[in-house]
Amino acid sequence: MNRAGILTLVIVIASMFRLGAQVTVQGVVTDSAKIPIPFATITAVFLDKKIIAAFAFTAENGHYKLNIPVSKSDSLLISASSIGFRKVEKSFVLEKEKSIYLLDFQLSTEKFNLPTLTIKADIPDKVVRKDTTTFKIKYYVDSTERVLEDVLKKLPGMNVKDDGSIEYKGKPIERILVEGDDVFNTNNKIPSKNLHADLIEEVQVIDRYSSNPLLKNIENSERQILNLTFKKDRKTAFFGSVNAGGGFTNRYEANTNLISFLGKTKIFALGGVNNVGNDLGNGGINQDKLINRYNNPDYYDPSVEAAILLPTPRLFAPNLSERRINVNQANLLSINFLTRPSEKWTIKAIGLFSKDRILQRQDNLTQYLLGNTQFSVKEIAQTTLKPSIANFHLENKIPLSKNANLTLVNEYKNELSSAIGTNILNEKNISQILNNHSIHWRNLLNLTLRVSDSTAVVVEGAYIRNYRPQELALIPKENYISLINQPNLNFTGLNQDANVATEYGGVVVRLVKAWRQSHKINLSFGGSIRYDSTTTAIFTENDNVKQLFNDSNYLNRVKFRTQDLFTTASYNIDINDLTIGGKLSLIQRHDLLTDVITDTNNFSKNWLYATPRLNVKWKWNAYNSISGTYAYNARFYDLDDVLGQYIFRDFRNLKRNIVTPYRINSHTFSSLYRFDYSAKKT
Repeated sequence: MNRAGILTLVIVIASMFRLGAQVTVQGVVTDSAKIPIPFATITAVFLDKKIIAAFAFTAENGHYKLNIPVSKSDSLLISASSIGFRKVEKSFVLEKEKSIYLLDFQLSTEKFNLPTLTIKADIPDKVVRKDTTTFKIKYYVDSTERVLEDVLKKLPGMNVKDDGSIEYKGKPIERILVEGDDVFNTNNKIPSKNLHADLIEEVQVIDRYSSNPLLKNIENSERQILNLTFKKDRKTAFFGSVNAGGGFTNRYEANTNLISFLGKTKIFALGGVNNVGNDLGNGGINQDKLINRYNNPDYYDPSVEAAILLPTPRLFAPNLSERRINVNQANLLSINFLTRPSEKWTIKAIGLFSKDRILQRQDNLTQYLLGNTQFSVKEIAQTTLKPSIANFHLENKIPLSKNANLTLVNEYKNELSSAIGTNILNEKNISQILNNHSIHWRNLLNLTLRVSDSTAVVVEGAYIRNYRPQELALIPKENYISLINQPNLNFTGLNQDANVATEYGGVVVRLVKAWRQSHKINLSFGGSIRYDSTTTAIFTENDNVKQLFNDSNYLNRVKFRTQDLFTTASYNIDINDLTIGGKLSLIQRHDLLTDVITDTNNFSKNWLYATPRLNVKWKWNAYNSISGTYAYNARFYDLDDVLGQYIFRDFRNLKRNIVTPYRINSHTFSSLYRFDYSAKKT
């Protein structure tokens, strides 16, 4: 290697050695009182390069140590800083052959204002306060929901059944309120199947609900309801929305909401049409006959209706669910109006109009092989239903004084329906046609007096009239002639008519008392009377002319009267996490059955019996509870049972056969353990 190469190698090696050299800067950081400052930041910066050379934090005793790689021409800026103190900087030039530098810092305090700090907390998706559970809907939806029912299905603990009824934690939901107002009555299907999902802000489940403000905190209520809170931008003087869609084979569906929040007045107009099999809840305003009348004593029933003697003709048992064999054309319009002339005075009016055409069809082809013989059975079964309803409801809650109110309810329902059942078995046609008409009047009264802070008296009354004529046509006669045992009678068709007129009146007086918020007692006294007048007859038909089949064996005229006197006592006590309740009813019932044709009393009997009930519930924490119930019940016959086989059912004999009335006694015990992991209280 020549001399120039050796010199270059020496310079490179020397430079590399110098680049690997470092110096140490160390010291202590104290405040003005010479107290060490821990966790202060020490930073070293090359002044000529303007880059950070090293940094460190002081120990608990205030000491620090920096190891800094340097070159001959390096100059350093060392700074010390800590929150609440002024920053101090010191600079120096590195000396030749010196590798350790001692550098202490003394920091003085500094006052300064912190910038504004905003803390935002996430609002829980579910809040439980006493008897109210509130769900924030935005945490459960994903924009695929169309109506309220779709939202409810996603809430934990909520169950929407196939028939449209709603339960929360296994307990039925009695009503759906909007912003605290009972706009829709007991037909939960109207809002759940028609109210658009994007209107809802919150869903509240309210347990132990009392619709009567004068009974608040003293009534032992077991009712459970939903209360809907709307989004603020939807609570306007007028708001409307429409959902619509179409598909192949002329399928369509449309749903509209017209809503008005105008001062103390709420107006809802909900409508829908579809032919894709969706139920719009068009069974009437009070079609769900709730279900469990927790607060009404035994045998006072304001939901009485006339018996349906002739059932819907169905000549086949579906192999598939009704949802899959239905083809319908449903039409619904529900107008709900509620206003408050004063703080405690409420007027509510509801009009419901619905019409539907439901087609259920099923085709079956069954092949049989017996030895070498093969044959097939072809069956086409179809049922067509055409129900229509006009329902009007007027409710007036009047404050008589500070401690008294009066509620009046008047309701009218007119229902028309026709049903055609057809069965073609190996090209042999069997048909049944049923026409049904029902006119229903219902009048209710409720007078409540708050006697003291812990006592109230309630008087309830009901008067109901319902007339239900039905006509069933059986075609052709060859398939039904054996029913009347007249093979030589000349007719082309056979009809059966049934007319039922029901009249009901009832009154009950309740004494409701509570003390110390944990003891509640309910005493009831009352009575009711019900009349059912029934006529069933067979008619033959020739050339569309009906003629009474004048045979007393096939003619039935029955009057049925039931009278009840009852007294009921219930008691409920809460002891910390334990709830014990009991109920005892004593009933005297008299039944009188008269056969008008023979002018004889077929049956007259007095019944005197008691029905006890006991329930216990223990909830030892927010997540776990267990309950048990024992009840003794008595079930009586109804009008359909009395007439026995005389009413046409599935090709049975039509001859008169009045069954002796009966009573069935039953003992029931049930228990339930519940684990609610989602429970959250705030």
